[in-house]
Amino acid sequence: MLMKMDKKTKITIGVLAVVVVILSCFIVYGLSMGWMVSQQQAAYTIGYQQAIVDVVTNSRNCQTGVPLTIGNNTYTLIDVDCLRSANTTG
Repeated sequence: MLMKMDKKTKITIGVLAVVVVILSCFIVYGLSMGWMVSQQQAAYTIGYQQAIVDVVTNSRNCQTGVPLTIGNNTYTLIDVDCLRSANTTG
């Protein structure tokens, strides 16, 4: 047998359902933003690591210095081992 609900009970259930839906949306949004931020941080770290590997790899050829630009300043990096080998052979 179905029980009849009064109007106040129906309104309370409706309001609670809306609150649950809204809270669920906030939770899903928060979790997805946390995941996206962690992915961005991982990509940022990998980019830094790759830049360092590139600088070291380019400095190992001992041809010229490796230009490194920071802001408006450009620095030329030279591997110390290249300088040592140039001094001993030259």
